[in-house]
Amino acid sequence: MHHDNLGQMIRAIDMALGEEVSAKDFRGRFMIQKGCYILAQWGDEPKYVHPLYIRGPYSDDLADDYDEMLRTHAEIPPETDIPAEHIAKLSEILRSGVKYTEAYSTVLMTRLINPYSDWETIKRISNRIKPNLNSEIEDACQKLIAES
Repeated sequence: MHHDNLGQMIRAIDMALGEEVSAKDFRGRFMIQKGCYILAQWGDEPKYVHPLYIRGPYSDDLADDYDEMLRTHAEIPPETDIPAEHIAKLSEILRSGVKYTEAYSTVLMTRLINPYSDWETIKRISNRIKPNLNSEIEDACQKLIAES
């Protein structure tokens, strides 16, 4: 269980979205899954194993932890130690919507799995994984190229 650090991540996701997310509904669970994956890739804790799933990276252990937090009524801390610049970057991604967030996290994972591949290859692989998100994958690749 990573309740303390997970609470910090959930608070950062709340701040990035400008609203409180809830693991009780699909959108909240989606944003927690993708937000935690993206933050972990930037070095924030906790880190979970996120294999590729239907909607991009997904962690069963993370789902178990936030379900446990719901069952035990664990409090989300009012503050977070996640760096403000990470929250600002995450905000741009999450506020771009579910499709873009799914595409961004999938491209990020594709890049992680294929670290020596060029961006055209990353884009081609990501488009094969998510053929319904071509324009979002293009935008996510452009953003990641600009950041690298």
